Amino acid sequence: MTDSAEPLGAAPPPPGVVPDFDNPADAGFLADRAGLLTFASLATVFFILRCYVKIFISPRMMAEDWTFMIAWASLIAFISTVLMMTHYGDGHHIWEITKEEFTTLRKWLYIRSLIFGPASYFTKVTLLLIIARVFSVREQISRAIYIYIWVLLICFLPIQVMKTAICTPIRGFWDLSVHNARCLDHRHLFVADRSLSIITDILILVIPIVVTWSMNVPIRKKIKIAVLLGAGGIATAINCFQLWKVVLYARSDDATSDMVVLDLTITAELTIGLMCACLPPINLLLQRLRSAKADCNMPHPEKRALWKLGRLERSHKGVSSTWGDSVITRRGTTYDDMSDVDVEMAMLTGRPLTVASADASKHGSNMNRSLNSLDRRTEGWLSSDIQREELTPSGILVPDRIWDGLTIDRVGPPRIVSEHQ
Repeated sequence: MTDSAEPLGAAPPPPGVVPDFDNPADAGFLADRAGLLTFASLATVFFILRCYVKIFISPRMMAEDWTFMIAWASLIAFISTVLMMTHYGDGHHIWEITKEEFTTLRKWLYIRSLIFGPASYFTKVTLLLIIARVFSVREQISRAIYIYIWVLLICFLPIQVMKTAICTPIRGFWDLSVHNARCLDHRHLFVADRSLSIITDILILVIPIVVTWSMNVPIRKKIKIAVLLGAGGIATAINCFQLWKVVLYARSDDATSDMVVLDLTITAELTIGLMCACLPPINLLLQRLRSAKADCNMPHPEKRALWKLGRLERSHKGVSSTWGDSVITRRGTTYDDMSDVDVEMAMLTGRPLTVASADASKHGSNMNRSLNSLDRRTEGWLSSDIQREELTPSGILVPDRIWDGLTIDRVGPPRIVSEHQ
């Protein structure tokens, strides 16, 4: 009677080992939970910082902003499913969890596998969209990245469908009592998924380095741009490690313990990708904080002089500020978003936010323009002698003069409108 009342383990214990179902040994349980909560906290902090920059500094929404939000929500959902797995035995030895717990654990494993695909896809798409936008001056590279995003989706969908219908009936994946279930090898699906992910991570790592190194900018700036944009490629090493572990664990006798390493590395990969997508806006936020600190340390008379200078410029028809002035051009175009130029530049180069200015006395040309710093003492990012031959047919400046992909109608300050026209 007593023996029959004892719970049955999900797997037989090793010889000489007596399973303790009430107090199972820690086989990675605490490390798993601590790591998951740490990654969730990091991802959420970076998410809040990015949202702050997007709301208060650079409110213009772009495609990567939407994919980033989907990726973050998917990551939080993914971490939640893994935490549920730890509640039902993940991180303990398989012989110290009951069959009922193991069945529920595998059900959450199935849900986790369905969430992981979209989380990984949208994380990598976010990084690719950032690179494609920044290097849109290289039209072939930018177009190739957009094409690859669609190719990645086409490759991702069949894998996701096979994960969804991995068993017939689907219940057979987690309920081992369904004897007539026909299932695909989930390890093969994982290997295919990881292989596709490795290719994408290599592209994310290599493209910024190759394109940035061909530009006519200082070596220090090249390194900074390549790091900011290519940091997401460091997940390549994590993916390779995951592949090695999957092959190593192919015939594991203690899957619930071995799974902890995969839980943490997969979550680390997704979190690092999201954090890397936040590096440019966080860099911009740091520059804004440094500028604010510099303003606080500025002597009072100099602050007053700059404030008066700003009022004088905003009242003059020939000069306008990037912070809120909107002027109608001859073509009827407004420049409410002129600060986007400063935002994009500061986001990736680390230069301070600037004030745009124009000189109406120079031939009346809107090509003679310069973006100068707030104190008017540093040279602007754009030279004032931009020539027409430096533009591509689509109106994009060649990368040696400006590399952030802005079209010419967004580069300069509001153009001057003559009252006689």
